This record gives sequence, structure tokens and C-alpha cells, in this order.
Amino acid sequence: LDLLTNQLTEGTSGERARTSREIADEVARIGATLSADANSDYTVIAASALTAFAGDVLGLMADVTLRPSFPESELALARRNTIEGL
Repeated sequence: LDLLTNQLTEGTSGERARTSREIADEVARIGATLSADANSDYTVIAASALTAFAGDVLGLMADVTLRPSFPESELALARRNTIEGL
């Protein structure tokens, strides 16, 4: 569950497709935070930013929530990291 939830911010698909790097750069550009977390009872996608950037950060939240791409390269890296962590 955590593995897939953590992948939400690793890329988006659709009209405004973004890579993990593009998402991170946009979050940094507006001085925001964006995270995803889950457990067996719930999933939380959270963000914070100055009011002036509310539209930007809400757009990012919508993209990662509604249009995650789950890039194979990022999933493979997460799998390897999880196995090494065990």
C-alpha cells in the first residue's frame, strides 16, 4: 500500500503529464510541500503553500490524485529500495 501511495508523486499522465522531476521542481518553485501517505484505513494526499499559490498546489494535488502514471522506472527503484530495506 505504501509503495503505491508513495508513487503518486512520481509522475502524472494526461494532457499535462509531468515527470517526478517536474513535479518536484514545481513544488520547489512555489515553495510548497506535497506528500502522499497511507495505511490500512486511509490514504492522505497533503500539500501546503502560500495563499498566492493555492491554485498551483491544488492543480498539482489534482494531477497526482487523479492522473498518476506510476512510471515503471520509479516502481522498479521503489521495489529495489523496499527489498534492500528488508
